[in-house]
Amino acid sequence: MENVSYRGTITSGRGLKPSKISQLSLKSNGLEMNFSSRSPLSLITEDNIKRNLYLQKINRVENSLQLEFKYDTFIRFTSDPLSNNCSVDFSIPKTLPPVKEIQLSTEAYAPFQMTRDDENRYMLTDGTSSFFLDMDQEFKFNPRNKILTISMKNRTSTTLALEDKAPGLGRTVREWLAEEKQINDSQYKNIINKYRLLAYRGWKSRFDKNLGEWSLPNGKFQFEEGTLIQHISASLKNNEYSIVLPDLLKAAEKNNAKLTWYSALFTGNIINKGAPLLRGDPQQLLSNVVNLPIEGNPESSPYREIMELKALLSDPEAQDYDAWIEENIFPLIVWLEEGLFIFHPENPISDTLLNLQASDMLIKVGEQTANDRLVQIGQKIIASLLAKADENGFLPKQITFSRERASQEEGYLKPEEIMSLFPDPEYSPRIIDISEKAGEGSWLYTVAKTARVQSSDKALNIDLYYPKGQIHHVILRGIDPFDRILLHGIQWKSDPHFQRYSDGWVYDSVKRTLYVKLRQRSSKESINIQKALPAVAVPVSEPDKTQVEAVIETN
Repeated sequence: MENVSYRGTITSGRGLKPSKISQLSLKSNGLEMNFSSRSPLSLITEDNIKRNLYLQKINRVENSLQLEFKYDTFIRFTSDPLSNNCSVDFSIPKTLPPVKEIQLSTEAYAPFQMTRDDENRYMLTDGTSSFFLDMDQEFKFNPRNKILTISMKNRTSTTLALEDKAPGLGRTVREWLAEEKQINDSQYKNIINKYRLLAYRGWKSRFDKNLGEWSLPNGKFQFEEGTLIQHISASLKNNEYSIVLPDLLKAAEKNNAKLTWYSALFTGNIINKGAPLLRGDPQQLLSNVVNLPIEGNPESSPYREIMELKALLSDPEAQDYDAWIEENIFPLIVWLEEGLFIFHPENPISDTLLNLQASDMLIKVGEQTANDRLVQIGQKIIASLLAKADENGFLPKQITFSRERASQEEGYLKPEEIMSLFPDPEYSPRIIDISEKAGEGSWLYTVAKTARVQSSDKALNIDLYYPKGQIHHVILRGIDPFDRILLHGIQWKSDPHFQRYSDGWVYDSVKRTLYVKLRQRSSKESINIQKALPAVAVPVSEPDKTQVEAVIETN
């Protein structure tokens, strides 16, 4: 039941003696009520006679919990699922003489304290959240004996409300900027790097090499191409590829039907699987794969404003981003105890993916317009969300806030689903525009740590940096017909079956596309494309057909 928790003790019955509830503690919104043999519910009649009633039964129905006592006396606790409010209804019998007041053991539970505000209202507060005790009857609290006394004069029922009547949720982003709570670039980079490492450790602990799949928070296992790529990439960055790669490539082979051009640079079969890259815009294809689409109601806020911002950034004629952002986005950024978050003030539910992508846009606009404030805001929102990651890097999909704190977290986002927002080009599949060196429309698809392209009248040279001894693949699009290719400094003949071996290449003259497979003999290897016959003869070397690749090949 929302905002209400309880625990107690039931003594077992013996013979004709029934079992009974000997103790019950019930907590809600900072207030604790206790019922036991030492703390009964007391009815005091007009003749000042006190009758102590002991708890007999508990009934729970939906959002209500009803306590039953002798003489048809009831206390019902009801929680409002749409708010933080809770009500306590008291119902007593008609008696002669009538009941003038009821008493029960009550106190504030830690970290809450019961105090009074400037209007002399009873208030339960922990420094950030505040709940007010509100009744239409007179009541008083004795802090010494912790007894709450409620007047029942001329009535048989009354309600005590525990309501959140404090001012609006959080503070504004302008207040955050004014108090200089920003994080610097070094701190932000450290936060991102720590999250990357957390995600990598999570992939390792989640991976079951027998299944070839990764576990999820719900206990199920799943294979996804994006998870495979991120795990391989991270193992290369963390210099653990020799330990990790064999099992990951076996998992890829087991799930070959699920693989596409996206992972082909690691797993092979680049001609067949790489075909979609040649039919469309490769950068857009890559963006569609790595960026998780935002889902939401286009009429609801803040989804509407974030989509408008996205459209604004895509408009080449738009210029005054800053003013629009301050007018439309700033009111949706709330400063809470746990950081900065984006949500509508009337609906304090923060969508994590929406927040992350909006923050990424703010950072890009800030960098483009030299507006440090936007960069700092975007970085702080991302840092606030990453702080909620679990031990495997999973983030809550949605966060509901109550006052200054997160009151509920729902769903999850996998770390591999958001890594595109923290791009690290090292060992990640990426499209590199090489049109300045190789001609209009040319590009390079690679997972090399670094790729450097040099061009002259006689040759086009691509230097690729990758761990020694490891195999990777390359696609070069927009390459004009050439005379010969040098791999490892020696001339290498084309072979349509090159993917069977450790090194090789093939050229599609119709599509002007070069496919290369390369085993690094050193940390830097070069693909040297000779445009014209060299002045000095270069020795020809056949591929070493004893070096057969131990990765996926499907020809």
